[in-house]
Amino acid sequence: MSRAAIITSSSMWRSQLNKAVREVRFVLKPGAEHHGVWNYVNKKVPELRMLNPTTFFSLNEIENDMKSSSACYIVYGDVKNTEKEIKTDGLTADAFEALLKESVATGLGLERGNAAEQLPVDIVEARSYVKHMDDAF
Repeated sequence: MSRAAIITSSSMWRSQLNKAVREVRFVLKPGAEHHGVWNYVNKKVPELRMLNPTTFFSLNEIENDMKSSSACYIVYGDVKNTEKEIKTDGLTADAFEALLKESVATGLGLERGNAAEQLPVDIVEARSYVKHMDDAF
């Protein structure tokens, strides 16, 4: 059994998200066919944020009449900067969690990119700024 299979076979996958995924972006419509994912976002995402402080989470609500589809975008942060789109139409909270768990397993199997590139912009800027503060009198 692979390491990814062991981690994702239990609830440990939630704390391994930051090792597998750099960003999780939700772009959701308020329609009834998206309530399963909205329930997941409201109940489970706060815990995921707490367990994975280096993973960036964002949530955008778009109007039902927009052409863009309602989806969750996974950015793995690997050397190829792989992205995955999960359409949320008609998904239940459990079905979405299974797809997210599968994404973690996929991400754990990818070659990781440069750690500095995975940091949010404000942290990278803060790090370079602190470097120059040593020049002060």
